[in-house]
Amino acid sequence: MIKSHLLAVILGFLLDLAAGDPYSTYHPVVLIGKLISFFEELLYPLNSDRVSTGKGEERSDADFDEAENRSLLFRGVILVFLVILITGSVIFTILTLVRRIPFRILHLIVETLLCWSVLAVKSMGKESMRVFDALSKGDLDEARHALSMIVGRDTDILEKDDIIRTDVETVAEGTCDAVIAPFFYLFLGGPVLGFIYKAVNTMDSMIGYRNQRYEYFGKCAARLDDIMNYIPSRIGAVLIILCAYIFPETDGKNAFSVWQKDRYSHDSFNAGQTESAAAGALNIRLGGPAFYKGIKKERPFMGKTGHEREPEDLDIKRTNRMMYGAAILFVIISVLVAMSLSVLSS
Repeated sequence: MIKSHLLAVILGFLLDLAAGDPYSTYHPVVLIGKLISFFEELLYPLNSDRVSTGKGEERSDADFDEAENRSLLFRGVILVFLVILITGSVIFTILTLVRRIPFRILHLIVETLLCWSVLAVKSMGKESMRVFDALSKGDLDEARHALSMIVGRDTDILEKDDIIRTDVETVAEGTCDAVIAPFFYLFLGGPVLGFIYKAVNTMDSMIGYRNQRYEYFGKCAARLDDIMNYIPSRIGAVLIILCAYIFPETDGKNAFSVWQKDRYSHDSFNAGQTESAAAGALNIRLGGPAFYKGIKKERPFMGKTGHEREPEDLDIKRTNRMMYGAAILFVIISVLVAMSLSVLSS
């Protein structure tokens, strides 16, 4: 059973590397997004003063009744519970039904396809490289547009250096939540746990914002995503540091030094792990102020050592190389650990 499960994850990874994320209207993650939207529409109170999605003037928490805050928090918990329950139940039912069919190869095929749907290694690399390609042509407008497809901040005001930094940050953060974390939960609990993680991560990306609409309604989703990324983010940082030692044009020693110094400088104690490691590996400065829907958000710098260099186009390629390297290292290490445990238990 362990060997079959490992094989499904490995084959799913190879499929992802070959074909990328099988994105379509009926992609499981797209369906999870529609499920989240359905429950948000069902559970969010229509008479709430916070009908805004966060655009325009913000109001402080003091402007709202404490009872409404508790109500929104409770409704958000219900949404998270229902989405996880339905997602996990559907994947578990699919696997259970397939196992009853007396063709073991079919079970492997279905589990492989489900693992493939959870992973997005190639898609992360492909989308970030669109920015690199645009910069290589000297087309800043195209680079800003390509970047806007993968980040939530305002990109229309960014100059070349900030475009590169933002793309590097996105790939570094994605090394955790798009690469290492999905692998971690697939190896730990198969497609069921892998899809539960994907559901939590999708909820965080849709409702896990700190604005007047989602501050309380999305708090449970955001906190659960933090918890589920806690271990993978730290594994991802260590793997980026190892890759920085292995690959040319990256500095493993500096990656470790900056990671030790700046890993908690980020406003996310998970994203700061991989982003600080990447900043040190490339010897560039990441972080700093950013604009979201016209609102400036102050962020600490990472990798500001006094001898850091200015970013260049190739830093995007180098970050992608470390991301792919981290994925391959994690798969190899996980397989070796699982096989060792299998031998010890037999």
